[in-house]
Amino acid sequence: MKLLKVCSALALVVSLNASEIKPFGGFEFGDSITPTIEKICSMKSVNKIKFSNDGYSWSQILTKDEFCSDGKNKISKALSQGRIGNVPFSKEVTIGNINKFYLIVESVNIKGVPFNLVLDMFKKNYLNGQYLMVQDDTINITKKMKVWSDEHSNNIVKNVKFKIPLMMHSISLETTNKTLLEANRKDIYNLLKNKYSNMIKKNKRNEKYLMLDIRGDNKTKLSFSHNLKYTKKMESSFDNEYKKYLQNQQSSKPDSSGGL
Repeated sequence: MKLLKVCSALALVVSLNASEIKPFGGFEFGDSITPTIEKICSMKSVNKIKFSNDGYSWSQILTKDEFCSDGKNKISKALSQGRIGNVPFSKEVTIGNINKFYLIVESVNIKGVPFNLVLDMFKKNYLNGQYLMVQDDTINITKKMKVWSDEHSNNIVKNVKFKIPLMMHSISLETTNKTLLEANRKDIYNLLKNKYSNMIKKNKRNEKYLMLDIRGDNKTKLSFSHNLKYTKKMESSFDNEYKKYLQNQQSSKPDSSGGL
C-alpha cells in the first residue's frame, strides 16, 4: 500500500512538472491523417469540419457525420480539384506539393468561449522527410498532368499518381467571438498559468495584458494572446529521416572501398 502511494505521488510530480507541451485535444505533433481524423471524430462538441488551402478560403464544408463516414476519401477528392506540384521522390513515388492544407473544426468551448480548432497539416518545405515519416498513411491521388516525354520530345498528358503526406504540425484555437474572449480572458490565462507554471517565459507586458509565452522541451511551444497556438519545430526530424533514407540507399550499392 505504501509503495502504491509513493508511485502515485511520483506520477503526480512528473505530470505537474512535465517539460514538453502536448497539443490540445489528445492530438500529437506528427500525427498522420488517419489518427487525426479519428481524434476529430471522437470529440463530442464537433459539428462541422472545413478543408482549407490557405486558412481562409474553404474548399469544402462538411457535417461531422459526412466527414467521419469517409474523411480520408473526401480529403483526397477535395485536394484533387486543386493545383498539385510534381515532386519526384523515387522511380515509384511522386510526392504531391499542395503548398498548404488546414482542417478547421467547429467548435470547442473553453471557459465559456467558443473556439474553432485549426490544424495545420502540410508544410511545403522538407517534403521528402515528411513523406518518409507518414509514408504508410498518405493521401493518394491520380490526376491528369502535362509531363515531359523524352520519347516524344514534348509535353504529353498522362495520369500521375501522387502521394500527399499530411501531418499535424500545429494546432490553433481561434475564437469566433472576441468579446467573449476578453470577458473570460483571466479565467483562460489562470488555467494555462497553473498548468504550465514551470515553462512560462516571464514578460511583464504579457502579465499585464494576460498573455502567455510557454516554452517546453523538444521545441514545443504554446502561446496565448488573441488565440491559443500549440506548435513544435520538426525540421530536424524531417532532415534526419531523409538522411537515414539516403544512407540506406547508398549502403545498398556495391562498395569498392576495399580497392583503395
